[in-house]
Amino acid sequence: MAKKKWQERDPEEPDVPGVSSCQVCGGNRPGHVYEFWTGRKERMTETRMYDATTRIKAVYSNMTMVHSFVCDRCVAAIRRKAYRLRFVAWGGGFLLSLVFLAAFQFSGIDQASKFICGGAFGLFAIPTGLFVLYYTWQCSGRCGVPRRRTSS
Repeated sequence: MAKKKWQERDPEEPDVPGVSSCQVCGGNRPGHVYEFWTGRKERMTETRMYDATTRIKAVYSNMTMVHSFVCDRCVAAIRRKAYRLRFVAWGGGFLLSLVFLAAFQFSGIDQASKFICGGAFGLFAIPTGLFVLYYTWQCSGRCGVPRRRTSS
């Protein structure tokens, strides 16, 4: 995982792509410097276990740290893209459970069956609703990106 450091820039600094501007969009906006490690992969071994797991070991050489500046807007866009599929999947499950819950409540079966089936689908709707709220928060944009402090 990449580490981030806050970078203050001088507005008079020359605009060099990747150094004083965003590595993704090339814009000159507030953001962070992220640290990544890169190197040459020498060999990789893959061992399959009997319990359907796989152990992967890799040996790298010539490891170097790379500092890359990314603006807050691009970080938020990358974060939204990463969580979008999970948000859609849990949202679909949540809507499906609400449809079944409503269908059993408005159906013409006896009252006891309505409560039992409605409770079962209601219990399924609670965790899926919580996951939808969590991924909505993750996709909302500035989650995990510190806000710039302003002084008066």
